[in-house]
Amino acid sequence: MPTYQRLRLVLLSLVLVSVTALVYRWHSTNDQPLRPLTTPAEQQQQQQQSAIQPASYDRNDPRIAKVLDNIDQKYCGGPCRFMLPVFIMEQESKAQMHFRQLAFMAGMLNRTIVLPNVGGSRLGACLEHDFTFYYSKAWAHDNAEHFSHISLDKFSAWVKERKAVGFPSTSQTFHVHLSADHKQIGETNNCFAPLMDSTGWPDKSIYLHDSGNVRRRKKYQKIFYDFFTEKEEHRVDSDNAPEVMSVYYDRRFPFIQHPASEEPIPYNERITNMADELATSLSPYLAVHWRTERAEPAEALVGCAESLGELIKDRSGQLGLTTQPTFFLLTDYPHIFDPSFVDQAVKDNTTDTLKKTEGEAGFVPASASFSPDSLTIYHHRAIHYLYSNFQVTVTSLESDMTDTTKSPANWTVLPVSKDLANHDSGVLGIIDKLMAIRADLFIAGKPGVCARRSSFTGRIVDERIARRIEELKDTQQWMDDDSIEEWTDYSRKGSGRMKNIIEYFEL
Repeated sequence: MPTYQRLRLVLLSLVLVSVTALVYRWHSTNDQPLRPLTTPAEQQQQQQQSAIQPASYDRNDPRIAKVLDNIDQKYCGGPCRFMLPVFIMEQESKAQMHFRQLAFMAGMLNRTIVLPNVGGSRLGACLEHDFTFYYSKAWAHDNAEHFSHISLDKFSAWVKERKAVGFPSTSQTFHVHLSADHKQIGETNNCFAPLMDSTGWPDKSIYLHDSGNVRRRKKYQKIFYDFFTEKEEHRVDSDNAPEVMSVYYDRRFPFIQHPASEEPIPYNERITNMADELATSLSPYLAVHWRTERAEPAEALVGCAESLGELIKDRSGQLGLTTQPTFFLLTDYPHIFDPSFVDQAVKDNTTDTLKKTEGEAGFVPASASFSPDSLTIYHHRAIHYLYSNFQVTVTSLESDMTDTTKSPANWTVLPVSKDLANHDSGVLGIIDKLMAIRADLFIAGKPGVCARRSSFTGRIVDERIARRIEELKDTQQWMDDDSIEEWTDYSRKGSGRMKNIIEYFEL
């Protein structure tokens, strides 16, 4: 065979082999078994499952370890271990006490507490405003020896950065409840859950009877510590604890055995300055806290109002105030309302008129837990008596004061600006509390007789006792707690001079 024919045959053979190889490669990489089409619902479920699947990685891989360590170093010095208060039961006075329990517990667990957001007198990770909207920046720094902290904004950035690099932080949800027979309140969703990996970390719950007895609660600190540190038996990896403890907390009394945890969190300077200005403008003044929500029997409210009126007259005379004294009222009764509706309801001795015109009358209680439907004719008659006989001063959000010309003649509403409160009713509660702490005289409804027992009143009493103790330290005088609470000294002349701790009005 001639040489050129042999060469031609070789070239054709090479072309044939190349084509065969290319065809084989195409089939091996593109041929896939046929699958049935999925429904839209199945496709959505598959997308959700793929979105939460954690990245599989080995921390021993130096490249991965370096990435994660750099992120942790950036936000907490590393390795990051957080406690996130997702939901805290009760309103501000008690909610901040519960948060202090979690902060000190986080310190014991060698975890960093995430400062929760605030809003509407609540504390929780998914609320509207930053922690410093209510509280002083100094508090967490001043307690650095007890726990480390991080702002929610920085925690959010850490979580998102971990998610962005494909290695979401691990999270486990902890539910701290009252006893199992207690009706549990519905919990809000964790807005950070989609950014974290809870695969293999089942929710944990503890049900523990709460007690007002301090001695019984002494063992609770260890019980909760063990609850948070208990190892997951099904996990055999070296890191047997989640990076984030997402906590839902529903308790009533403290359990931490450390005096520093009992100190209230100071409010931010903008709020305290506002309270100082209002107190100076009213001084000297009386402050009255009257929680009428679910007062039983409601019929007693009218007699309690009359009793309060007599007490105000007596104490005002001893203070040398006017015959028709002004007093600052802290109440869950609506702060802004049309008196014509109340006057008519009192005249008719029924709330039918109010119910028919509820939208127009705008009766909205100042407490989020107080339903408008719970306002009885006795609530209206009691408040009607007060503003008919005394000059009453209350606070309100400036944004709610659309028409104050309809307010009772003796009912003065002090506006709290949008710049300070930003439509948040929780700021009003804080200002009211600070005003009561600064008052010359403080009066409240007798629990179980004219009002419900209130932690709000208790916080005011605690602050006034602390204020009195500081005064006694200066004069080298001392009293026990019982005598301090009953203490009254009307000889202490001058506005701004506290003349009692608390006095109760009753039937």
